[in-house]
Amino acid sequence: MDDSALILFPLYRWAGTTPEQFRDHYINVHSELGKRLGVTWYETFMNVNPNREWPVFGDPLPDAFTIMMFPSAEVLAGMRESAVWQNEILPDTAGFVSHAPVAEVDRYSWIPEPARAGRADEPVVMFPVYRWPGTTFDEFRAHYIDVHSGIGKRIPGVNWYESFLNRNAHAEWPVFGAPVPDAYALMRFDSAEALENVKNTPEWDEGAEDDIGFCSHALVVATQRHTWVPYPSRRAAFAP
Repeated sequence: MDDSALILFPLYRWAGTTPEQFRDHYINVHSELGKRLGVTWYETFMNVNPNREWPVFGDPLPDAFTIMMFPSAEVLAGMRESAVWQNEILPDTAGFVSHAPVAEVDRYSWIPEPARAGRADEPVVMFPVYRWPGTTFDEFRAHYIDVHSGIGKRIPGVNWYESFLNRNAHAEWPVFGAPVPDAYALMRFDSAEALENVKNTPEWDEGAEDDIGFCSHALVVATQRHTWVPYPSRRAAFAP
């Protein structure tokens, strides 16, 4: 696990903004501002199946997930006071982003990304994971690291698997306030067929059984990856 300062945040688009407008503005404008925050790693995973209509009827879905790594906790702590944030990024959110709940996260690489570049037809899926009611913050993390991740590593067709455990998840139960994910799991599959077949595998059934007492629900969000600032080195597999 890397100890650098990491944040992960889902982004929800501004009311009335279309998915195409959101995507174009992020790629052509907002990403350039983000690069100037002093980040050492910066990637965005765009939801390929966002809510397309407005008004939205049904559950709100993130339009994107962004991951940023900073050289130190001190740089991260001062980020919101920086001139780039105050004078450029915040004004740019008007008409673009309605809200983006930021989570400080710990990253675990279960299957590190291969050295070869991922093909465009290799689907990448983000899973925001919410813990089982009554399960504590520490119980969730321990079970994920010691048990659930091992099941995920055995799912056929997965060639990259990382989890980002939310340090800002609710620490007590009952939860008072809006639900927040306890983790974000990121998986890349060899092909669309491998992703389509995943629910027919014994490992998927094993994971569903393991969810009892651990995970109450998880969103499944197909994404398209955009790398703005590449990770500075190859990541090694997590070893306890």
